[in-house]
Amino acid sequence: MLFRSIAAFPLAGAYVLAHQPRSALPILERLRQHDSGDGSRALICGLLMQAYQQLGRTESAAAIVESLEREMPNDVDALMIIAEAKDKAGDREAALSAYDLARSLAHGSHKDLITLAIGDLHLRHGMYGDAATAYAGIVDSSAKTPVTNRYLFALIR
Repeated sequence: MLFRSIAAFPLAGAYVLAHQPRSALPILERLRQHDSGDGSRALICGLLMQAYQQLGRTESAAAIVESLEREMPNDVDALMIIAEAKDKAGDREAALSAYDLARSLAHGSHKDLITLAIGDLHLRHGMYGDAATAYAGIVDSSAKTPVTNRYLFALIR
């Protein structure tokens, strides 16, 4: 069966990236129903939320976010998805709160990815000083990288 196949999640992700949510939905809904216990539940929910958003089903997408908040309040991946959804909905403070909690729970390079997301959120909202502060913790000033470029852009704004 497709929903048990190792290819199901990447296939659904490809459909979402290709803006073919109608093809992704049945796969993602089955994957969500049959939790494999491998820690992928939040990622499945994130793709499902994106598919709903692409279809204009905002209430269904919001229900996914609410379920993540209720069922996985201390899961780093779930908190990242919640933060992205809150930012997209225009609630920057709730997004920052979710990102901050995710960063406090994360370890290793995952913490850096969350810091990058926080800097990007500030940059999108024109909060250049806050963006520069966030990027400063992860930038390698001796190398020209996308993070270095964002950091410098935020500094000079």
